[in-house]
Amino acid sequence: MWESIWKILMIINFFLAGGIVFFQRRDPKTVWAWLLVLYFLPWVGFLLYFLVGRDYYRERRFRTKELREQLQMEACRQEDALYNMFVAEEVGDFRDLIMYNLRTGYAAYTDDNEISVYTDGYSKFEALLKEIDSAKEFIFLQYYIIRDDVLFTRICRHLKKKVKEGVEVRIFFDGIGGSDVQKEVWRELKADGI
Repeated sequence: MWESIWKILMIINFFLAGGIVFFQRRDPKTVWAWLLVLYFLPWVGFLLYFLVGRDYYRERRFRTKELREQLQMEACRQEDALYNMFVAEEVGDFRDLIMYNLRTGYAAYTDDNEISVYTDGYSKFEALLKEIDSAKEFIFLQYYIIRDDVLFTRICRHLKKKVKEGVEVRIFFDGIGGSDVQKEVWRELKADGI
């Protein structure tokens, strides 16, 4: 029985070794090291390879590349559609700007968007608090600069209230632009569910 299991394990190790050699781009020293581990420690080597030997960072990078390629394909598809007379008439004078955004940044054209222009901070933050209070599912705030001031304290009060209502709340900020806020404040917000 043990002899059969040993043979099966050696066959699995053989195919795993082939996969390492032929299907993964690795440094030759790394390949040889894993081959030796698989040969001399078949049981342990097999488990070790799947626990620490795989390059998950590279796999994630390739998935990101695939998503970027899908976005580029969608942008190209939309670019072709813009040449279509129906779409070209719909966008009118903005066709050149849309084409520029598609070609340089793969920024796809969308419609039915809404923009509000604020000329002063007071009206902007009052509108922000109103939007926070009306949120039902999630709130994602993204700012480059966050200061530990009266305004941020007021915003946090509203956000904490929404967390208690079951709304998912996240704050994205730059590490340097948000360095004015003490770590204890961030810990408290995290403890409150933000």
